[in-house]
Amino acid sequence: MEDKKKSPRETIDFSLRIISCVLTLGAVIIGGFWTYHQYSLAGEDGWSINLSLETEVLPYRDNLRLLVVHVVSKNARPYASHMNIKDRDSFKLLFREIPTDLKEGVIINDDKIPPTKSADILTEGGGEYSFLPSSELRDTRTFIVSKDKIIAVTAEIQDGLMSESYVSATKIVRID
Repeated sequence: MEDKKKSPRETIDFSLRIISCVLTLGAVIIGGFWTYHQYSLAGEDGWSINLSLETEVLPYRDNLRLLVVHVVSKNARPYASHMNIKDRDSFKLLFREIPTDLKEGVIINDDKIPPTKSADILTEGGGEYSFLPSSELRDTRTFIVSKDKIIAVTAEIQDGLMSESYVSATKIVRID
């Protein structure tokens, strides 16, 4: 039997194939871990919207004022988030009148006060709403209100498919 010695070119070719296979396997393992980390550990399959409210009270006429509410929603994630009324998602703006005759020391739970006015931002937007990656959106609504009132303005977003995904922001406004 004749001993075949491999040429240096064949040895290098074989070595490069082995290195290529090892690197490919490493890339697959790292990609799998990254996917697991993003979706399972970091919650990449959910959305992360930060809400804040900015308000202005402007004179209108007689004892009426314009309450201008800017709902600022920020998508903190590097991917788009979508809301759809068909998925039972909601994006609402609620107005609750705080009683002005309460005694000192009373803790007010404005969630227990029924809304006097509301606006459904998702429905008014055609039933769909998209938050682009790392973006900030502003929705403005204007309401006519009587002066000498205290209003709790609440913006809330609810993911209809995941009931635990809920975000809200409230601001108390005195109408003078």
